[in-house]
Amino acid sequence: MNLKFSGTIDIGKALGRLLNFVFGTVSSRLMALGVGLMSFGSKDILLYAFQTVVLKQTDATPPGSAFGWLELVGLAVFVIGIIIPFYNWIANSKKNLAEERTNFKETFRQLSDVRLQDEIERLYGVKGADVPSIKAVLGHPTNVNFALSLFQLCYLNVVYHPPWFSLRDRFFKLRYNLGFLFWLLLPLHAVACLLMASLEFYAPGILKSGPYAAQAFVGIALLDCVGAWLIMTDLKKMGTAITLVEKARP
Repeated sequence: MNLKFSGTIDIGKALGRLLNFVFGTVSSRLMALGVGLMSFGSKDILLYAFQTVVLKQTDATPPGSAFGWLELVGLAVFVIGIIIPFYNWIANSKKNLAEERTNFKETFRQLSDVRLQDEIERLYGVKGADVPSIKAVLGHPTNVNFALSLFQLCYLNVVYHPPWFSLRDRFFKLRYNLGFLFWLLLPLHAVACLLMASLEFYAPGILKSGPYAAQAFVGIALLDCVGAWLIMTDLKKMGTAITLVEKARP
């Protein structure tokens, strides 16, 4: 009886399977390689300890630096081995989230009101939005994704009045414009404070503002920057609400 074998052997796949069997995944191989490289210099330390402790040699040569370029390479390889699974986890999480969001937008009409609120909170971070508002956004006839992305940022600043949303109060745009003007003043004030701090630094006492004037002006400039960032966050939400009401109307 004759045995016949057909086909070819993929050397690359066979080698890959062998490496996976022996060393595991790519990340574990890199971590193992990194540990091996980092521990390469420790042999001199172990040898010195053996000579001095076990053999009682007093003339043993002390080891040099145990962390050289080879150990630095090992550390880099080890860090890369840690980053790879973390990056894969983030990528898979984003992919799963995108799939869940698509399924939610396709099947939201089949959900109960409570489940609808829970799902939009879990998937989009929209907490406490009323059911009619959620259904109005998800039921947008031409551009659900655009309307939902706006609603996600500004849902606390709009009120659903069928057939679409309106701003929360009649003075909303006025508050937005005044807030924007105030925001413009903060960077200008910060720049002025930094200029005065520079003057105090190069010519102490020139502004007659006290011995710690330069540090005080720098601190005020930093507070201006923090305030500008916080105000811009609110202005962004308010501007998004205006866009949702006026630009995303079906």
